[in-house]
Amino acid sequence: MNSSPGSKSLVIDANIARAAGENIAGPSRPCSDFLEAVREHKHKVVFTPDVLSEWDEHGSRFTSGWRGRMLRTNQIIFLPDAKDHTLRNSVSNQANDDGSRTAMLKDVHLLEAALAADRRVASMDDRARSHFLAVSPQIDIIRGIMWVNPDTDSVYCLDWLQRGAPIERERQLGYQHRNQ
Repeated sequence: MNSSPGSKSLVIDANIARAAGENIAGPSRPCSDFLEAVREHKHKVVFTPDVLSEWDEHGSRFTSGWRGRMLRTNQIIFLPDAKDHTLRNSVSNQANDDGSRTAMLKDVHLLEAALAADRRVASMDDRARSHFLAVSPQIDIIRGIMWVNPDTDSVYCLDWLQRGAPIERERQLGYQHRNQ
């Protein structure tokens, strides 16, 4: 999936598209900076029908222009079918309760797209991330997916993109802290 040296294919949640914009308060600035760094460092964004639908529904004027620039520079990858029913069933079966099941099934399309690309997700949904972390010991396939949050860790994310968005164990869904 990776088409040029140093660039990675990233799945970016629509919550980042919604937050990004001209406002300098709250998550707007870090999300806008993150998207611009994706473009500037020649990474690609991955869209599936589910991801694109969310972006179309929740995107801002800023992200509409950003998508246009990404399209013109061939930095968009469209995957027509990344659905993984085995993964969806595993997530549903391993959920601790109905709340975590609902949260994970709402965002499982991000993992499906990441698995079909370079295994990297950017999302501000720390709740969904914590649910996926909890089930990762039982679902081998998701353990290697990187999950970053450009709002809560903006300096790290910008540096990470500049360094080529490498896989870092501590940010993978399968990473278990030693003190757990």
